[in-house]
Amino acid sequence: MKKFCLLLVCALLSGAFALSTGAYAQTQSPKFKSEEEQKAYEAYYNAVYVEKNKLKGFDLAKGFVEKFPDSEVASFAKGTIINKLGEDFQTSLNSFYQGAPDASKLQALLSLGDEYLKWQPDQVYVTAHMALASSRAVLSTVVKDLNRAKALAEKSLALMESPNPPANYPAEQYGPLRENVLAQSNQFLGYYELEQPNPDLDRAIAFLTKSSLVKNKDGLGWKDPNNYWLRASAYQKKYSKLSNEYRALTDEQKNAEQGKALLEQINPLIDKMIDDYARVVAVAKAETAKPLHDAAKESLDAFWKYRYSNLPNGQTDLIRHFDADPTVEAPARTPAAATPDMSASAPPTATTSKPTLTAAPTAGSKNGSKAAPAKSKGKAAPAKKGKKKR
Repeated sequence: MKKFCLLLVCALLSGAFALSTGAYAQTQSPKFKSEEEQKAYEAYYNAVYVEKNKLKGFDLAKGFVEKFPDSEVASFAKGTIINKLGEDFQTSLNSFYQGAPDASKLQALLSLGDEYLKWQPDQVYVTAHMALASSRAVLSTVVKDLNRAKALAEKSLALMESPNPPANYPAEQYGPLRENVLAQSNQFLGYYELEQPNPDLDRAIAFLTKSSLVKNKDGLGWKDPNNYWLRASAYQKKYSKLSNEYRALTDEQKNAEQGKALLEQINPLIDKMIDDYARVVAVAKAETAKPLHDAAKESLDAFWKYRYSNLPNGQTDLIRHFDADPTVEAPARTPAAATPDMSASAPPTATTSKPTLTAAPTAGSKNGSKAAPAKSKGKAAPAKKGKKKR
């Protein structure tokens, strides 16, 4: 599959634990409620700022906050925890996108993300990248936990519903990340619906259409052939049901009102499939997208022959029509005249081809750009002894 270049930005983590008390740290001594609290804090402080031992400091910071959550210096320890988890999450994220998707790498990433979100719930950067990695792994058939990926996709979409970034989050970083979430999470939710035993096809089509409306300059959303293939698959499921009903009719019924009424429902669906298969052919130009391209062309040929045998060059023109912008409406076209005997022109059998989906184009930095999330602001208070409160 095409190497997936995810947006790895220097995300400014929202300020739930951002510290704005650096001056306080330098001019005042913390007041401890007990000797135990003071000793625990000094052990944490020495590990981080004297020994420079991040792992030891992280463990001591967690122990301090868990035992003394109301301490006036708990926020400093929380900052240490957030910074370490943020660094580890970014390292795991970079690892996940090196090479093909890997289930063990995804699990490591999600575990770190879950731990991070315990300390800073609903953090946009972490939640978004957990969702993007999960959906990619499912679409690549590396993992089959659709429900976990669905929950993350829904959460990321809810967090990034507004085009305005959260407080202290740079707009130039938030915008591309939001585009990625809107495109890939909506696409995944459409895919999820199609994989259900009794899918809500209209809901699937709505999600996939939302994804295709993301017009990123790198092709994210609108030039992703997966969107059009999956949407054609939703139309095909509708078509198959009606087509099977039509085929079950006698020749007499096919030529009567019953058959004509079914064809009035079937033919518009065929036109929608024709348009989306043509869109796939128009945008699936990468070598890794060849399975999608070929499967779409096969279906396009069959349905075009049934509906538009009178327009031998029209299929080529339609593909070219979608080349620059696959989201535009299809041009008007006149179908071939129906034969007097409707049974002689029965709709073709729907294809059962299910090619591997291709990695979507993405917005963001070039390969190799690995900027870590920004650290929590502020300094730990100096390890000075204060008056103990007993």
